[in-house]
Amino acid sequence: MNNYIITSQNVRVETRQAVFMLRLMSGLIDLLVMFAIIWLSAAYMIPLVEAFGEFAVFVIVIAIMMYPFITEVLFHGQTFGKMALKLKVVRVEGEAPSVGDFFLRWALQPVDYLLLPPVTLCLFVFSDRSQRLGDMASGTMVIRTERSANRMVRLNDFYTVQVGYVPVYPLAQNLTEGQAEIIHTVLTSYSQSTNQQINSLAQKVVPICGPPPSSNIYTGQYLTQVWRDYQYFASRRK
Repeated sequence: MNNYIITSQNVRVETRQAVFMLRLMSGLIDLLVMFAIIWLSAAYMIPLVEAFGEFAVFVIVIAIMMYPFITEVLFHGQTFGKMALKLKVVRVEGEAPSVGDFFLRWALQPVDYLLLPPVTLCLFVFSDRSQRLGDMASGTMVIRTERSANRMVRLNDFYTVQVGYVPVYPLAQNLTEGQAEIIHTVLTSYSQSTNQQINSLAQKVVPICGPPPSSNIYTGQYLTQVWRDYQYFASRRK
């Protein structure tokens, strides 16, 4: 399912939810990683038990059980399985999940996979965002990162793509997403950007989008209009 979210930083994120088989495969990879950790830990178990007693075993077991939670916190929403299959946990609003969100997802895994597996499967297949109970409770979802595209969109600029908007620079549609984001970054940090940086960027944009119709248009205005025209064409491609 293709979808998009608008983040609180006004970033439009085109997403594609992770299908059941991809999430199943990433889970199997994570199980293999956990077994590998157990196998490696066994070699050090006896010395640790001799040094710290049974408490050492308890700590190791808990750490292994919390592997999904720990890795998602450390790697910003990804376990090793998710990294391998280019999946990532995000909040449904597009923001990065909090530590509490990751913990709630992990804490509800036994319910999802041991107590209610038929319900979990149905939720994966039929819910709008392919969420399990842990995702719904924490307000998160898993997306495919290789199919995601970020577009920086300021709130004021949403109104430039209304019906009747006429682009000034038709060639703005030839900009790549990366080029458009560079323009946006320079424009939104104008107070920190020198005129030399603005002029230099404009000189690189002119061969792609064409020159301004009048020499009285300063480079900041030119780049702003190019960016708005890019948004117009980008919205029409959806």
